[in-house]
Amino acid sequence: MSEEEEGRDGLVSLLAGIAVGALVGAAATLLLAPQSGEDTRRRIKTVTDDRVATLRQSIEELRGRVEDVWTAVRKQGAAAGGEETGGGEAG
Repeated sequence: MSEEEEGRDGLVSLLAGIAVGALVGAAATLLLAPQSGEDTRRRIKTVTDDRVATLRQSIEELRGRVEDVWTAVRKQGAAAGGEETGGGEAG
């Protein structure tokens, strides 16, 4: 497995862990609160919808940042590779 694939797998695992943790925490909080079943279900749905929307937004922002970093790294690698090739031919 390449470093790029490992990095992506790690990022996916991190995001999945955050999502699961947020949902479990929200559900536990709501289930332990003293209120009727109908109120609890309504609150779980509201909180879950809010968390999912926030998570989607965070993923999109993170995706944009990762793409920016990846583009910068590729450009630096290409520039460094060109310098190394040029230096080897001259020397």
